[in-house]
Amino acid sequence: MNLIFFKAIAGLINFGTLYKHYNPIPIFKAMKYFLLSFLLFLCIAFRANAQSRADTTIAFQVSGNCEMCKETIEKSVDVKGVKSAVWDEKTHLFTVKFNPGKVSEDKLHELIAESGYDTEKKKGNDKAYAGLPDCCRYERGRLPKSK
Repeated sequence: MNLIFFKAIAGLINFGTLYKHYNPIPIFKAMKYFLLSFLLFLCIAFRANAQSRADTTIAFQVSGNCEMCKETIEKSVDVKGVKSAVWDEKTHLFTVKFNPGKVSEDKLHELIAESGYDTEKKKGNDKAYAGLPDCCRYERGRLPKSK
């Protein structure tokens, strides 16, 4: 046991004498390049993430008749990634602001169609359309064209 202790002490003494002749500059250069590389990586990663989170606003036609339609259409796209959604009863124009990284335009059309309303790209679900109140049953196939 004592022999191990003395060897450890001797190793420390030798390390001390070696440290006097040790040149730390190459390690500092390596650390500098490592830190610069790491910072560059972080900048690129955050920039890519920020670009994927940019919101997009689109507008398209959705069939409907009344204020109840407006409420149903707007609630149908109340999902993660949608910032705002407004349907205009007079023009039948649906304007939505969303994050394309979380929800796609096709998914928005699909969600509205599932609630029973026709969009420019997707016909409303027949079963959901049949379940709409009488005031909300629009004439199918007569979607106003967007301008």
